[in-house]
Amino acid sequence: MTGTAPSELRSRMMRAVRSKNTTPELKLRRLLHRAGFRFRLHRKDLPGSPDLAFPSRKAVIFVHGCFWHGHDCKRGARAPKSNADYWRAKIARNVERDGRSLDGLQAAGWRAATVWECELKDADAVLARVTLFLGGSPMRKVQNFGDDRNKGSCVHCGGPNETVDHAPSVVLLDAPLPPDLPTSPSCAACNQGFSNDEAYLACLLECVVAGSADPAKIGREKIAALIRRRPSLAAELAALRREEGGRIAFSFDRQRVENVIVKLARCHVAYEINEPRTDEPDSVWFTPLEAMTEVQRQEFEDGGDDLAVWPEVGSRAMQRLLIVDDDAFGEGWLDVQPGRYRFRTSVDDGLRVRMVIRGYLACEVRWD
Repeated sequence: MTGTAPSELRSRMMRAVRSKNTTPELKLRRLLHRAGFRFRLHRKDLPGSPDLAFPSRKAVIFVHGCFWHGHDCKRGARAPKSNADYWRAKIARNVERDGRSLDGLQAAGWRAATVWECELKDADAVLARVTLFLGGSPMRKVQNFGDDRNKGSCVHCGGPNETVDHAPSVVLLDAPLPPDLPTSPSCAACNQGFSNDEAYLACLLECVVAGSADPAKIGREKIAALIRRRPSLAAELAALRREEGGRIAFSFDRQRVENVIVKLARCHVAYEINEPRTDEPDSVWFTPLEAMTEVQRQEFEDGGDDLAVWPEVGSRAMQRLLIVDDDAFGEGWLDVQPGRYRFRTSVDDGLRVRMVIRGYLACEVRWD
């Protein structure tokens, strides 16, 4: 048997590196998809065949490997130990080609950005930068042209339309609030009736994340101030904390948490799908994201994209299907405020709402 010299094997492996669907590219695609962005892939009609194109925003993103495109980072500065002249020349040609592509895109009226492989180690920072580059959150104000009979009463009890209820609740978000925050009609009694439970859940989640009910240790000043203003709530939260086997845990009132989750789900199905549901849901569950197995997390994040039944004609959900740049059958997650609240609705096999609150608590509500 004839062996292969290490230098030959290394060169063969380097030549085999893919230019499309690379690991960094897939990571960015998943990150943006979960944030609610939609895009087209590898547009051959655009200079450089950008990895991600956003036609409605006239913007593209290239995802570059640091070594292959000569990034000025530690990885990009590494030089091959064998055939170094060949690889330096190849990288130089790549950099030159990248420059021509950017010039061509600019001449054609497209904005372009580059995400480097090393930057994806901080996914939150990349998402914030890309969101700013694309012109803001993927959320957009969508008018509801659905059946008017579904719009005039409280989404929680069917009573009179006396006020509006935000979904998500304002206490779950930080200032500045997102523009065009979804609202649904509500009676005054229901709107006021949820306030204490919403404050309870928001404070509980911050205490769990901090491992303490001490306001001085709470990361969100808004919630720390709320706990300081409500001594009875502070005492209740402190009583929930306990230590088990060297780990800090918090007990909780399941009914109060469910009250908020169902309230949010009712607002979402009414606002997005124009299907108010005042009846009790068939299932409600919630669990910390970190408590899920990898398979469970994947199913929660990605499952249910294919719609067995389309939403009501004229509803916001149907219009979202029609205005996305790609993937006409699944709007995916709507990231209302990164790290604070995201949700998705679907009508396959009944109505389903999934939410992630504070980047910690995964929730699902179903009406069969």
